[in-house]
Amino acid sequence: MEKSKNNRVYLLISVFCIAICAVLVFCMLIDAPVPKIGEGADLTHRPPHGPTEPEEPANSRMAVTETYFSKMLSQYLPAGFPVSQIGVDIQKNGTIVLSAQSGQEELKNYLEQQGIDLNVKQRLLLGLLPESFELSAELDCTTAEDGGTLQTVPQKASYNDVEIDLDGLPSQFFTDIGAALNRLLVSTGYYFTGINITDGAIELLTEGEESY
Repeated sequence: MEKSKNNRVYLLISVFCIAICAVLVFCMLIDAPVPKIGEGADLTHRPPHGPTEPEEPANSRMAVTETYFSKMLSQYLPAGFPVSQIGVDIQKNGTIVLSAQSGQEELKNYLEQQGIDLNVKQRLLLGLLPESFELSAELDCTTAEDGGTLQTVPQKASYNDVEIDLDGLPSQFFTDIGAALNRLLVSTGYYFTGINITDGAIELLTEGEESY
């Protein structure tokens, strides 16, 4: 009886030893750490190569194209501004050329609505304008000191390819155009602190970006 009991004990010990050996062999095969008897399992997730730093987002620039300007600019001009079929040409040297259809009567009505008093030269020019004509204005554009707006200075104006003395047009006319350009840029909803003018577009820059 005692011999049979001893045999069962030896059998259990043998089975236990075989099980331990099997575990050790399995761990070696899968290159896993050997569990320590009597210790709880470590459930903490540990990255295989240590902690990683989040990637910094790449700088992005929003480009407002001359096509978009041509399509949207009229929405930001004052009501009744006497132009239609606006075209915009943006050049890398900072020149923006605006072209549009206008008319003598429309221009006269607009000036009256705005309460703009014309001098002798301006009244003479208005009387010489044809009933309808193509108006062109060339603006020299730079970034304002605050970095977030355009400064526009008129350089040339013409109707039907006939150059106009800039003094022949009220300064308010060009002021309204410059304000409309800036309102359009702000309307994008893109926060920017600088402006870069390229061929065909105006890029809006965020802080830390540099123009070129």
